[in-house]
Amino acid sequence: MAQSERRCISLTGFLSFSDPALSLPPSLPLSFKGINGQSAWIQPPSSSVSPGGTISISCQTQSTNSIRWNRQKEGEAPRFVHCDGCSNRGEGIPNRFTATRSGTTGSLTITNAEAEDEADYYCMWLLKCRIFFLRVRRPDHSENK
Repeated sequence: MAQSERRCISLTGFLSFSDPALSLPPSLPLSFKGINGQSAWIQPPSSSVSPGGTISISCQTQSTNSIRWNRQKEGEAPRFVHCDGCSNRGEGIPNRFTATRSGTTGSLTITNAEAEDEADYYCMWLLKCRIFFLRVRRPDHSENK
């Protein structure tokens, strides 16, 4: 399939890690609509997690195909994290990261969160050679300096 024939939906949300020692902005609720107004993203009202806490990032797809999660830290290339039904995680990814799927909704759960988990997280699935992705992006804290 030619590159020009691919259709993608890109939505942006926020995931931040709160630390009492830092002055971070409040968490933001996430709810987005896809290109045709179809729901494409599910996220609890709070998008922050404290160190040691647990958070689940969820996305709703148009398919029951496997959902793959990648992450990208600032200045680094994207890396595979986990996918529902996969026995292995990406290289260097601890078992604190678990991908699951229920019907057309996929979730990535991070337990015992650490500051090093802060990154852009991507939910991707394949449907009839069309690639869709969602991104959870950490807030820019530069305005708080």
